[in-house]
Amino acid sequence: MMFVGDGVEGLVAVGDLRHLLAQVRVGKVADGASGAAELLPSKIRVNSVAPGYIKTPTMGVAGLSEEERREFELQGSQTTPLKRNGTVLA
Repeated sequence: MMFVGDGVEGLVAVGDLRHLLAQVRVGKVADGASGAAELLPSKIRVNSVAPGYIKTPTMGVAGLSEEERREFELQGSQTTPLKRNGTVLA
């Protein structure tokens, strides 16, 4: 079992992380579309970005071994359109 969370929502246990990430992406895209429709009369454009896997020290998943983390990164590389994990710019 994996645990995912951010500082606001805490940790959530997930069996299949891909399913959760897909739901988050769909929500972000829908939110962007909704904002664009709302602001269209004011001629304001709305851009929405739904990133895939981002390489960070924990990869957003707590309690994984190095082997599990490598597998998680590989999973990200295989499921994103550019076939790679994103990076954080400092």
